[in-house]
Amino acid sequence: MYPRVIVTDRELALMNACQQVFPDATRLLCRWHITENIKKHCRQSIKLQHEWDSFRAMWTVLVESPTWILYTENYRKLQSMLSEYPGVLKYLDQVWLSKYKEMLVLVWIDRHLNFGERTTNRVDSQHAKLKKYLCAKNSSLDKFVGCIDHIVKSKLTSIYASFEKSRIVFKHRHNLPCFRLLWELNKEPARHSSYVIKIPDLNKEPSEQVLDFIDLNQMPESCDTHPLMKEIPDMFHPYITHAQDVRGDGNCRFRAISICLGYGKDQWLYVRHQLLDELLSSYDVYARVFTDGIDELRNSLCFSQSSAPAEHWMVKPMTGVLIANRFGVILNYLTKRGDITFFPLWRGSGHFQYHHAITIAHVYDNHNVMVQLEGDYPMPTISAYWIRHRAPSTAGWQTMYMSRMKFYRQLKPCNLKTPVITIEDYC
Repeated sequence: MYPRVIVTDRELALMNACQQVFPDATRLLCRWHITENIKKHCRQSIKLQHEWDSFRAMWTVLVESPTWILYTENYRKLQSMLSEYPGVLKYLDQVWLSKYKEMLVLVWIDRHLNFGERTTNRVDSQHAKLKKYLCAKNSSLDKFVGCIDHIVKSKLTSIYASFEKSRIVFKHRHNLPCFRLLWELNKEPARHSSYVIKIPDLNKEPSEQVLDFIDLNQMPESCDTHPLMKEIPDMFHPYITHAQDVRGDGNCRFRAISICLGYGKDQWLYVRHQLLDELLSSYDVYARVFTDGIDELRNSLCFSQSSAPAEHWMVKPMTGVLIANRFGVILNYLTKRGDITFFPLWRGSGHFQYHHAITIAHVYDNHNVMVQLEGDYPMPTISAYWIRHRAPSTAGWQTMYMSRMKFYRQLKPCNLKTPVITIEDYC
């Protein structure tokens, strides 16, 4: 066995052994153990909870730096944040960054194929399970091997049982609700699943219509045959060329934004960190913009797990302001209750050579998807934050898109003929 990448905690004897036995393998450090060590050594120094939360968030932004330039910039921000805590900065420098940054910071570790493994949690979990079976600190080799065999067979039995259960459950309609049911049962994303639907041309006979993954037992009576399209205001349907669903794990808005920006659905954590960095880098300014809501906004962004609880969902509309400012885009947010457009607060339309407009839609009450709008689509009402807090130099945004915003106010929902639209499921 010749592993290419090995993840360990900072156990020096183990690290040295790996270096001796597998000299060609890249060695990474477990971020979970690093975080626990930092908490143990630094929490007593940073006593205020909001300062501790800000520090943890900034540390996360630092270790997730995707380039050397961003790492240097984020390190300077961390230095500034810890100006009143020199002992904490010294600990981070001497114990972790000066010696091990190449083993824990994204810009270095992602140069090696690691399949996203940043911790030793999988091994620790199996180790804990094995200790439960052993029930003693000292065990013979025979008992040890027997316990491992028992664990593997037990897991295999549960897998077989799930297969048998699936054989007695029949689905006669292969439509979206079925996929959602399978998703809830499986709790893992279908890595290569995708579906394409074509909104039918109402001028054709039903037999000529092309439908994929739609309930074929019911012929559509309108262009809104797909449940997703029914969630998006009708006035935008003629301008939609593409829509992409994402995994509904509490990070769906970040995933949708990541797709809109061209990063792909899996870079949602990078988007989170960029927005948190945007907030922290101009915290005093944003405190005047968001007033009482800024603590909720910061807390919502301070999260890095794949399943986010409600308190860490994207806070709208405040996060829309951060998105427009950080990435220099026009953000359209579509909902049945009202649509909003976000322009950058402090950079005018003349600052950008090209204007990049992105759109996400709020669907199914608590889910969000990416939507691609083309042409001179009606532009929703401007965010109140922009009206109240924009810089004088940004007035050109409103002037440039005035006709389309007027079109939005005048347009009434109607059954318009809709072109072919591609909708992708999460993968």
